[in-house]
Amino acid sequence: FLVSPGKTPYPIPATPGPRPKLPLSQADLELRNLPAFVSACLCIFLTNCFRFDEQIAQNLHDNPQSSINLSIDAGTPQTWHKVKGVDNFEEVMGNLVKYYQKSARDGQITLKYIVLPGINDTWEDYSSLMEIIRILKVSCLELSRDTANLYTMCPEERITLSSALAYLIALCKKNGVQYGHFYFTPEEQSYAEKL
Repeated sequence: FLVSPGKTPYPIPATPGPRPKLPLSQADLELRNLPAFVSACLCIFLTNCFRFDEQIAQNLHDNPQSSINLSIDAGTPQTWHKVKGVDNFEEVMGNLVKYYQKSARDGQITLKYIVLPGINDTWEDYSSLMEIIRILKVSCLELSRDTANLYTMCPEERITLSSALAYLIALCKKNGVQYGHFYFTPEEQSYAEKL
């Protein structure tokens, strides 16, 4: 099940095709019943971690296969503010630490990093990100890109993006962090891996 705080949970089918019918009434899925529903389910929580939620923490504790996913996109408070538009980096990091402390096992927190050349591709951001990953025992970093310009970038912009990605990949390898690519073209991935 995929659950985002404030949203109705829905099943993620194990195979492509239509979503399976649930043996639950709509009332069971309403937000007022979410804590009971969520505590018994394997969930992937997509959250901005702006606030700590006890039900999410309890689910992470009770369901070792559940996870929480945050698109972190910054390693420093200054960059966080530039990317997210809010000044709450320390609060979000504190909430992530609390989720980690309540989790049943290492690796239940997944981070995504959207590489934004010229904004969040600095040594300070990347090295701080590696420290955050170490503290939270993140099992895999999802590397992504801004999809708004996926097909409109000129060759020079693609090289800049791939170089920023390569720098982050090199730090992942150096620190033993597993990573995955999302929304990068095969050429961008290949270029970044070769650098």
